[in-house]
Amino acid sequence: MESWAQISSLEITSEESLSELWALLSNPSRVAAARNLQGDEAQTFIDFLDKVLGQPRLDDKLRHRSLLLLSKICKAHTIVPSSYVLQEELLHVGRLCRHGGFAEVSNGEYMGCPVAIKYLKTNEEDANRTFKRLCREIIGWKHLSHPNILPLLGVSVSMDPYCFRILTRWMINGNITEYARSNPEVNRLQLLLEVASGVAYLHELGIVHGDLKGANILVDDDGIARLADFGLMTILIENSTFPLSATAVSSVGTVCWMSPELLIGEGSTPTRQSDCYALGMVVYEVLTGLRPFYHLGTYAVVIAVQKGERPKRPPNARSLGFSDVLWGLTVRCWSKSSTARPTAQALLDCLQDASHIWVPPPEYPIPAVGAGLQITYDNEWNTVTGTRARSLFVLVVGMLCVLVFPFARANRTPVI
Repeated sequence: MESWAQISSLEITSEESLSELWALLSNPSRVAAARNLQGDEAQTFIDFLDKVLGQPRLDDKLRHRSLLLLSKICKAHTIVPSSYVLQEELLHVGRLCRHGGFAEVSNGEYMGCPVAIKYLKTNEEDANRTFKRLCREIIGWKHLSHPNILPLLGVSVSMDPYCFRILTRWMINGNITEYARSNPEVNRLQLLLEVASGVAYLHELGIVHGDLKGANILVDDDGIARLADFGLMTILIENSTFPLSATAVSSVGTVCWMSPELLIGEGSTPTRQSDCYALGMVVYEVLTGLRPFYHLGTYAVVIAVQKGERPKRPPNARSLGFSDVLWGLTVRCWSKSSTARPTAQALLDCLQDASHIWVPPPEYPIPAVGAGLQITYDNEWNTVTGTRARSLFVLVVGMLCVLVFPFARANRTPVI
């Protein structure tokens, strides 16, 4: 074949086109030429690779190389395959359901089906860098296939205003903590098994979720847990030119699930090990019905984690579903040393044994309210916060961000 444009014109079901594609993908100079395609040729080739990846019996090596090249081209040109792009005339936006520092979520309908529309917000200075990363991550998400991963339906990019919209199915049961609270008889260990299965699948593919917490685990119409939002918030934070304000950190709501190395800046990006720390917190959150460190404000959580404090074992742990083995493994997830934490697969194996003997507990723990501490439940993030700590948190964390963020950003290893 003389060019990538020619191979793009072939039928993807033909052995000739797939063989030629493999030969060209094995040639570094031709791969470099593909990454330099421009305009309509780039879009045509991107659409061709997307169709190739849609073939059910595609060779694993060809699938991997095609996906890698597709991600790189999409990132380079800030475009996605045509099949991903929303048909705006078929989208009907409903009411705003949630909002935070980096994103808003509305419900709506697309082609007659109920959907969730997530608006990822950025500014002019950060837009190009952020959208490039998002395009790459979206390619990976679209081609994931697992019963515990929320499927991606489509996307759209707007440069005026600067906004990236992501469309997924609307989950009427809400997130996993809302669902468990509304359905006390549900097998929470089975839900956690499904969460661990989704995380283990991502890790096997080399993908890090980066924002594991109950609010980002949704439950579908059949009561199956599905992971959502992996990697997206991390990209928005990493590509922001401004230090994270106290308000932004609070609205992101990840502090209580963040590993020690992320809290103090030893690791600039999430890892499989930080995912496993968060997964342990999700186990605690789902089985107890409480946010980790429910009795502390956000700033106090940061201090407590750095001092080595972790959630305490509930007095009725066994009746909640915590066997000695599961509690021990959960505590290991919270190890200060990332290398001492178990894998998601290890937690999955433990939950597979435990889920078969689930018995609904007679009651769930009620948080003790200390003097001067007002307990409030936030439906968006399912957190329990102390109003007294907020002003101190805003002051101290804001100062730390201004002082530490420029240094951390300057020394961070760039993402290729």
